[in-house]
Amino acid sequence: FRASLDDLIALTDEDPFTTPVLRDEFGNLYTESALEERALFYRRNRDLSILSILLAHGLQVLDANTGALLRGLAILPTGALHADDMLENALSPRVIGNADAPIHVAEYYSMTCGHCADFHNNTYPKVKAKLIDEGMVRFELRPFPLDGLALRAHALVRAVPETKFFPLVKMLLAKQPVWARAADPVAELQKMARLAGIGTDEFNGIMQNRPLLEGIVNQRQKGIDQWRISSTPSFVVNDDSVLAGNMSYEEFAEAL
Repeated sequence: FRASLDDLIALTDEDPFTTPVLRDEFGNLYTESALEERALFYRRNRDLSILSILLAHGLQVLDANTGALLRGLAILPTGALHADDMLENALSPRVIGNADAPIHVAEYYSMTCGHCADFHNNTYPKVKAKLIDEGMVRFELRPFPLDGLALRAHALVRAVPETKFFPLVKMLLAKQPVWARAADPVAELQKMARLAGIGTDEFNGIMQNRPLLEGIVNQRQKGIDQWRISSTPSFVVNDDSVLAGNMSYEEFAEAL
């Protein structure tokens, strides 16, 4: 099963037409089948069943023309001459650490995932200080949005210059309860965007930028197809093995 852009945009726990969902201790939503799939990792297709249920009842994303694309990515460096170049830059890998590090870790994460926030707020600082900064690990962040709000937040962090990407991700995950659980989470997300120097027009352009949103959904699907990613956070190590779930630094370092 392949999740489309509109599937993710539609995902909300407020829709009266959905089947019941379960919320874990971090506030993440799962169907019973998705919870079962986390235990039975190979049954990845059922992980997306909740998205198909909500497809007919979601919000519609406006088709983006070239002008909207340029507005949405206007905060990228101005050296790019074409909209396609800007889009390619926005969707390019986001990596921190020495290019010659012996271990490459690619984390699939969702901006609204409480487990991801916990990992980045408590474990990742030690990972960066002891493994990344010491040249042992090269760390990549790959988007795996679990819902429409997460998709919008991923688009936001992808639209800023690469030098602002990791600081903005850090801020949004640190402040996740403030914006992700607000009565109007998109409005709260916009407030966070202002702190990164993103104005109202730029923010609206990003939120309506269908090529960018579709590119992020495609990266999510690639994680499913190549690595059977079914939950977040999940870590692909040296393009060889997958570690799933939130871990302490000691657990993470030992698993590597």
